[in-house]
Amino acid sequence: MRLFITLLIALFTTQLSAEIYSWKDENGVTHFSETKPTKPTNDIKTISVEKDPESEIVAEKAAEKAKPAVTVANDKLSKPFLISRWVGYSKSTKKQQEWIFKDDGFFSIKQTLNEKSDLLYTGQWELEYEDILLSIAFKAETNNGEKSSGFVSIQNSAEVYEYEKNRILVNFNEEEFWLERH
Repeated sequence: MRLFITLLIALFTTQLSAEIYSWKDENGVTHFSETKPTKPTNDIKTISVEKDPESEIVAEKAAEKAKPAVTVANDKLSKPFLISRWVGYSKSTKKQQEWIFKDDGFFSIKQTLNEKSDLLYTGQWELEYEDILLSIAFKAETNNGEKSSGFVSIQNSAEVYEYEKNRILVNFNEEEFWLERH
């Protein structure tokens, strides 16, 4: 019984404490780590610290949030399906497009009009049925080396006509674009 209690106490105290190693490298930079350095060093200091169980729980929950919650079918139009970088061309004028949808609700669209002209839109986005609603907050235009930009407030939508595993056909500003996931 004493052995069991001793082992239990030892287990409990090892979970609540940790050793941190401190050393300086050849450049004089001080390092801290839970593992000993791989290179032999003379000035390793060991620091015993108590672990905070609450901070470990918070760290575990943060790591869980960082993981994707569900694997999304690559052929179902949804917000997670769209979150990516999409690149393609206009069906009629062959203008190059780069669309980026981020999971925080922000987007950017870069249209290359010709060798010296680009349009850039940024703002917030959301998916409503098969329409991508765009609240454009900033527009920049480059034309023959001259730039004009500014904050704007435009509500626009891009209608998704077709979608498959890694491609979507979008109508934006009365022009159709085939975009592929990159």
